[in-house]
Amino acid sequence: NNTISGNTVQGNSSNGIYLSSSSNNTISGNTVQGNNYHGIYLYSSSNNTISGNKIHDNGGSGAYDGISISSNSDANLISSNDITDTAGTGYAINISSSDCENNYLVGNRYSGTGASSINDSGTGTIYGSQLYGSNLILKPLGNVGIGTTGPVSLLELYKTNASPILTITSATSTTYSPQIAFRTGTTPTTNFTLGVDISTGKLKIVPSSDISTSTGITIDSSGNVGIGTTTPGTILTIGTGQISVPLGSAAAPSYSFSGDLNTGIFSPGADTLAFSTGGLERMRIDSSGNVGIKTSPESGITLDVKGTLQLRRISDTLGPGLTTNSNILALQGAYYDSTEGATLAVWWNIQNIVMSTTPTYRLSFKDTNGNERLVILDNGNVGIGTTSPLYTLDVNGSLRLRPISAPTATSGVIYYDSTADKFKCYQQGGIANCISNGVATIIVAASDSQQKYKADYICSGSGDQTTINNAISALPSGGGIIYLLEGTYNLTGPITITKSNVAIIGSGKATVLKRMWNSSSDEGVITVGDATNAYEGILIENLAIDGNKGSYANSTNHAIFFKKYITKSKIKGNWIQNSAGYGIYFYATASGESNSYNIIEGNDIRSNLRGIYLYFSSNNTISGNTVQGNGYGISPSYSSNNTITGNTVQGNGWYGVLLYSSSNNTITGNTVQGNGWYGVFLYSSSNNNTITGNTVQGNGYHGVLLSSSSNNTISGNKIHDNGGSGAYDGISISSNSNANLISSNDITDTAGTGYAINISTSDCNNNYLVGNRYSGTGASSINDAGTGTIYGSQLYGSNLILKPVGNVGIGTTTPAATLQVYGNVKLNLPGAGTGYALCHTTQTGTTSEEIVDCTWSPVADYAEMYPVEEGIEPGDLVVPSSVIVETTDGKKLTKLTKTTQPYQSTMIGVVSDPKDITDFNVIGYNIKDEDNPMPVALSGRVLVKVSTENGEIKPGDLLTSASSTPGVAMKATEPGRVIGIALEGYKGERIGKITVFVNPHFWLGPIFEESTTTEQLGILDKFTLAIKRTLEKLGLIIENGIAQIKEIITEKLSAKVVVTNQLCLGQTCIDEAKLKELLEKTGTMGTTNNQATNNGTTNNQATNNGAASNGTTSNETVSNETTSSQSTSTSEQLSNEQLSNEATSSEQQTTSNEQSGNEQLNNEQLNSEQSGNVQSEPSTTTNQ
Repeated sequence: NNTISGNTVQGNSSNGIYLSSSSNNTISGNTVQGNNYHGIYLYSSSNNTISGNKIHDNGGSGAYDGISISSNSDANLISSNDITDTAGTGYAINISSSDCENNYLVGNRYSGTGASSINDSGTGTIYGSQLYGSNLILKPLGNVGIGTTGPVSLLELYKTNASPILTITSATSTTYSPQIAFRTGTTPTTNFTLGVDISTGKLKIVPSSDISTSTGITIDSSGNVGIGTTTPGTILTIGTGQISVPLGSAAAPSYSFSGDLNTGIFSPGADTLAFSTGGLERMRIDSSGNVGIKTSPESGITLDVKGTLQLRRISDTLGPGLTTNSNILALQGAYYDSTEGATLAVWWNIQNIVMSTTPTYRLSFKDTNGNERLVILDNGNVGIGTTSPLYTLDVNGSLRLRPISAPTATSGVIYYDSTADKFKCYQQGGIANCISNGVATIIVAASDSQQKYKADYICSGSGDQTTINNAISALPSGGGIIYLLEGTYNLTGPITITKSNVAIIGSGKATVLKRMWNSSSDEGVITVGDATNAYEGILIENLAIDGNKGSYANSTNHAIFFKKYITKSKIKGNWIQNSAGYGIYFYATASGESNSYNIIEGNDIRSNLRGIYLYFSSNNTISGNTVQGNGYGISPSYSSNNTITGNTVQGNGWYGVLLYSSSNNTITGNTVQGNGWYGVFLYSSSNNNTITGNTVQGNGYHGVLLSSSSNNTISGNKIHDNGGSGAYDGISISSNSNANLISSNDITDTAGTGYAINISTSDCNNNYLVGNRYSGTGASSINDAGTGTIYGSQLYGSNLILKPVGNVGIGTTTPAATLQVYGNVKLNLPGAGTGYALCHTTQTGTTSEEIVDCTWSPVADYAEMYPVEEGIEPGDLVVPSSVIVETTDGKKLTKLTKTTQPYQSTMIGVVSDPKDITDFNVIGYNIKDEDNPMPVALSGRVLVKVSTENGEIKPGDLLTSASSTPGVAMKATEPGRVIGIALEGYKGERIGKITVFVNPHFWLGPIFEESTTTEQLGILDKFTLAIKRTLEKLGLIIENGIAQIKEIITEKLSAKVVVTNQLCLGQTCIDEAKLKELLEKTGTMGTTNNQATNNGTTNNQATNNGAASNGTTSNETVSNETTSSQSTSTSEQLSNEQLSNEATSSEQQTTSNEQSGNEQLNNEQLNSEQSGNVQSEPSTTTNQ
């Protein structure tokens, strides 16, 4: 890692610059000259850069080199050096030993007798161009490629975005002819020359070195070609001599036609000429000039025809000896029998060929009685059983088709298939049932299927996709099933599915769909979709698809191709092999066109360019497939939320699983092994993926590689023996791959020299390594060149390794100390005498050390864990609910919920922030997780949700529960339950949070000072005044020892004296005057003290309606020792009250405008604004 630059190194007694066992150094821009030995000498030194140096005349006249490389000096870059030597006998550059590997020589310039060449005894040397004098030297180990890294010949020019052109330019237009000479021999001589004759502008190929005089092949500017002449006048002009061609055959005639190579002229033998069409001989001319048509002519027969001979008339003039009604041709039953000669049979007449103005032409066949049985009219209609046929075939009688074997499939064929007991017709490109079964399942047979009779459609054996596509078209609009019988279907175009809910199902490996064409653009043997419309519910199952790449090698030749917007479909149980393109290809150009929610399951995919390729596809499931021997295994690009699970991905040439710019995918439970490059490769912003539970082993390079990919989870994988004996890693992370979780992986490598986990570049930030186990010579350590890597524990063999950059946290991701544990810590210390203890570093096992709360920011409240309802947050006020749960130790506990009422008496505390809980301020860790445990602050400072519902809150105000919003506190102004004291103010319009000292208790309400005296009140006076004010808030006014209250509702009223203006029992009311009158009449006035008694037979109840809104004002009952009447009512009318007696009525009803039933008077139900009834038990007890 040293730099030697810009120095002058000259005249030294040994080497100018000597690197021994030195690596990664840079030697540049130096002048090295006149030294006694080598100019620059590398010995056992690798990965150095020797560049841009001037190296002149070193080594004197001896065999020393400008640059010498020896003894295991590998991978050095030797570039752009200027090397000269005018006296020595060495080399410009000398790689002197075979153990020097992979050195790179490029752009060096050398000259002189002692620097005239490069000697290379090394291994794997890589060459760029060099300059020897003014000559450019290329010295590759293999081939030279321009525009390609894989040249297939000594020199290959390669270009992808335009036609590759090799240009030879003559600098003058009249003197030099641009040409290429072809030479052979150790002393090369020119055999042929290809070039442009500058004097004529013609392209020539000549068998000499002089294209201006020699005659060979000439092409002029019009495109005419001359052979043996330099002046062709036609497309092809031959100067002298003959043209000789092979004899040829009927299938491949010597002379044929473009696009019709099996039609032409050939010679089947000496002195014989023959003509063929469609690959069959049609006519022959023998050496005697005899002509045979469809036969070889017999000797002496000038024209020999085998077949029908038609003689057409050439005029309407009758020939000699013919009349208008003559039988031009009459064969009376004569026919030729090769064994029996001429024999009489049925009488045939071709008659009524007349020459008249309205001739009638007809051919008829008569029986022996002269009756016409078959008639052919001049319009071509044929009649059987009728003499006037109206149709092409008109049969008067029964028609029978006798069973035969299946004829050649051609248009119009109809026959009866006795095996299937069906009429068969040629239709839609194949033989099928003439009468369809009318259901949504259609059976298609191949030309070699064994049970064609079961099929609705039969393929011909060529272009079979036409028949299958016709069967798909015949399905109902709602879809259906196409069942392909066993056999080979030869396809010259794709099977296309452009309707939903279509299934194509085969008979397993015996149903072979074989590609017999090259696709010029992406196309599958089965293509689903039209790139415009959405389709779903497609099923492709139990087929064998042969891509036939040996004959059809375009990379656009795919097996199964989903062409945008295909959803909820399945590809299952197929054998997909041998495609020059992809086995299964889901294609779209943007996420909105995605092929989604499809399943690829249980397929055997082999020997394709890619096995499974997803492009802009999402939410698909790839499971249980065998993907083997392809270029790439499974490779989603720009695809998301796919699941790749349970697949065997092995023996593929490049990557097992490659994710390119693909995120949120899950790769789980796969076996990825024996692939040529990386096992699993996440590349180019492949983020938020989960790689878990896979077995990744025996791959050529890294097991798992992340490049420019972040926030991925690599967890629980078995990663074994990847990279062979090379320096490859179990998991490699590079190039801005950040915040990845690498956890719980089992990594072993028994042969390599890499790392278990290698974070190789400093731009990889905040990756998290935890719980990984690694072992073996090639996985003995973790290399971390990254930034901010977070470490959990790792296992190296049986050792637990912690390697934090900062602090270690157990149960927390933000440890504030070297080791911070969030939760319980249990140490099993055997006891005295063992030497085991928890000690400070300066202490021993025999002394003690205090354990304290080390939190840097101690919390301010004390809390207890409680189960709470969902939706409760820190700052909420809580009360017990009616839900009972069971704790982890079997105890019963009430769940807490938010407060819902003002001054709620059951309010117990405030929910604290779970982030603030520690073992030093929280108890009660026996709550089950499913019961939502939260800390409830019982004392101390805590943030509380508040509102200004009851006025602005100031520091020191007591707070209670609000009525408008559950769980929120407000300022307390009335007696009741309060939660604590505000430590800061709040006057916002919305709900906020302030710090409160939590101290739940019952508050008697505010104490107001009414006295104008400046005398300080004692504590008893203050307490008395507080009670008075509290009673006033309840509607009870005390003046001069008399308590006044507007209304009382109670079950029983007892008093020594009840003073009232009226007394009502049931519906009977009486005042003082009427009572006196009644007593005087009964003679009891003098003995009665106006007592109302309850003797057990009269059970009266006094009721007071108390409804001020109906215009009747109730009277008040006031206890008084005097006989004076006290009333707060301004009305003398009686309320609408009832007096009921249990002796006369079995039911008692109490009427109230605001309340009914027996209620208790308490501090929460009765206040200064409440009105109601006074209700007593059936007896009213009083002294007077």
